[in-house]
Amino acid sequence: MPDPFVDWYHSPLVLEDWLAGGSLILLTLVFVPLTALITWRMFKADKEIIGYRYLVSSALIDILCMMQYGGFNGIAILMKHPLAVNKDGRSAMHFYIDWVWFAFCLNYPLVAWSRFAAIKTPMWFCRQMRWQSYLICLIPDLVALILCCSTHWSPFFVRFYFEPAAYGLVAEDFVKAANGVQGMSDGQLSVEKRLMLPCILGNIIFVLGQVSLTIGTGTGKWATWLICLLFFINSAVNSILLILFSPNLSVVP
Repeated sequence: MPDPFVDWYHSPLVLEDWLAGGSLILLTLVFVPLTALITWRMFKADKEIIGYRYLVSSALIDILCMMQYGGFNGIAILMKHPLAVNKDGRSAMHFYIDWVWFAFCLNYPLVAWSRFAAIKTPMWFCRQMRWQSYLICLIPDLVALILCCSTHWSPFFVRFYFEPAAYGLVAEDFVKAANGVQGMSDGQLSVEKRLMLPCILGNIIFVLGQVSLTIGTGTGKWATWLICLLFFINSAVNSILLILFSPNLSVVP
């Protein structure tokens, strides 16, 4: 079967290529440092606000998500290079992409649990040692690793890779993929409660991204680009929501 992208690889970059790749890189350059700054501020304040510890864990995964769906994809488009060419390289990249994505998904219930625990059992929650909180935060990452190992060597596994000509991730076997995918103070308590709002809104955006993935896969390169953009937004919006609903995290000293 002839390569449908061969003409694109042998042509110079056009305006839409610059728009697709350049916009993703620009968003990455804006939101990754912003999220890193907010993460650092939460880390410094997590002795007083226990809930920040779980948001730090989630924010680190957000940064990795933004790098892979925004930065890596944008670089692949502008360089006209899939970043991983041979089978082993694609397998390693897909393993990493899946691990980040599974960890991202599993951090949502972890953060939701932390909000529930902060409201329902405040005395136990505020007595958590720092190391205990961050040890709990490792659970989604370890579960994500187990999920990757269990799926990547299963018979239904389909390898995805960054195809710059398609502006995003594509499956090596699209038909197979389509068939398979179907006691604290009042002030502390107030901050912990306000942290529920960005978590709820973040979950809504996450669901919208999943719906777009189901509808848009295989319908064109801009649809593929939009899916990567929505995955990027899933992570990028969390920093904006935290700034809006947690005055303690203002980026201006």
